[in-house]
Amino acid sequence: MHFVFSLVNVAWGCYRRDVEDTMAELTPEIIRALIREEITPLRIHTDGLPQLQHAIQILQRDVRQIRDDITVLTGISIRLEGAIGGLTIEMRGIRDHIGHLGERLLKLEDQP
Repeated sequence: MHFVFSLVNVAWGCYRRDVEDTMAELTPEIIRALIREEITPLRIHTDGLPQLQHAIQILQRDVRQIRDDITVLTGISIRLEGAIGGLTIEMRGIRDHIGHLGERLLKLEDQP
């Protein structure tokens, strides 16, 4: 177990020396170049933001239109449902009326 800790300490010491040597070699020009290398891909990724914003605005407009359409269609279906309810009542009334007319017709046919 002590051997493993020794290896870890030796490895950490080598790593620290490498980092210290690298830090000593960094000049302002190298630092600027490294920063440019890191920032350039970020700029590439942000170039498409206006197109994404435009696409999102179009989607939002389409969603608003769909909501309006759903509201209108819901109103139509509710009105039709009410009309269907009214039609069924009307059909029952017509059926009853036809039944009464049939009864009256039978009475008339039975009379001499």
